[in-house]
Amino acid sequence: MKCPIVMFLFLLTLPSTYGREPAILTSLRGDEALLVLRGVRGGPSGPQGVYALDSDGNVKLVVPSGRDVRWSRDHKSVVFLADESFPPVLYRIDVSTNSCHRIGDSGDCWRDVLFLPGQSTLRSHSLAWTPSGESVVAWGVYMAGKRRPFQGPFAVSILAKQSGLLIDLPMNRALIAPEAVKGDDGFIGAVSFGPADSIAYEWHSRQLWCGSQESEVWSYDRARKDAVRVHVPLSGCVGAMNPLWSPEGKWLAVDAILDSGRDRRCVILSADFKTVRDLPRPTIGKGDPPDTGYQSGWSGIAWSPDGTRILLAKLSADDGLLEGGGLAVADVAEGGTALELSRQPIVQACWSPEGSRIACLGIVSPAVALGPARSRWVVLDILTVDGHEVHSRPVSLPKDMVPVSIDW
Repeated sequence: MKCPIVMFLFLLTLPSTYGREPAILTSLRGDEALLVLRGVRGGPSGPQGVYALDSDGNVKLVVPSGRDVRWSRDHKSVVFLADESFPPVLYRIDVSTNSCHRIGDSGDCWRDVLFLPGQSTLRSHSLAWTPSGESVVAWGVYMAGKRRPFQGPFAVSILAKQSGLLIDLPMNRALIAPEAVKGDDGFIGAVSFGPADSIAYEWHSRQLWCGSQESEVWSYDRARKDAVRVHVPLSGCVGAMNPLWSPEGKWLAVDAILDSGRDRRCVILSADFKTVRDLPRPTIGKGDPPDTGYQSGWSGIAWSPDGTRILLAKLSADDGLLEGGGLAVADVAEGGTALELSRQPIVQACWSPEGSRIACLGIVSPAVALGPARSRWVVLDILTVDGHEVHSRPVSLPKDMVPVSIDW
């Protein structure tokens, strides 16, 4: 039995929000797009909240303090990170009961492991769901053996009940066995769940200012606890990143890194990684900025729900300033075409559950510096593709609020 004085001192060290569940201000039906909005006056590190965008275009506050929101695959649950306390705490919203509960023992026992990563351009490394829907993937620090600690994903069960002061060692929940990770210095980036209980993941050997150009894609076999490198058979390919398994597990889309990291090219590989197919890219129109600097090529960012199309995004930048960009949708069938949807630099884009609409966060001001401050220039549009016609509907957001991320 613990000494009362020790218990009292332990409780004093907990954050003021420890054990407090956020209030749900708007009931969810399951078909809304979920936004994370931030106040303009709060700066890049200002408070953020979770909002819902319904089919009528109404934006309503769901949780006052939260970020990194993600729908489950069946759209019956929502998971997010609390924004008002440290250590970060995971919460789950049950749509059927409109209730919010803390996930297991996330929080104090993860104080030195989980962290709140920033929103990465064109992809997010913060939260995801496992295929079973029983665990949430959160990023943190792998600490194992004598090797140097590095960033990697953890699987936190939503079924685990709060265990008080009894904690499970975080490394027991490492999504990828540390001993299977090759390389002594680096970190694991985006992950994507594939067929036969496999996981494709990025391994970055060196982090640069605007993302990492020295990266590889590996495939991890969870049963054998072994990983193999995915080779992209393209001339001039020096690496790969951003792995995305198609919904049915037939194709793995990756961004091949070409020309010593100055260009990217989205290709798809067969499930056995032996067949590669180049994806069509939209025709570059007159007046487009030159392809220079960071992320000049088309990058795959989201599969359509039926696995027949993929969204491609493009950024052109030089000396840390955006010069242009675009969004396109490409058919993955052999001989398919690509349709240009927008010429704005795109921060994030995602499909609606039925695959008929696309939500995108675009930067409206040219020559904006890359980094957190760019978010004040981000706007939200809903795109509908009808054949070769693209219809755009801007979304009005609450005053002095800017979008940070979106999930649908």
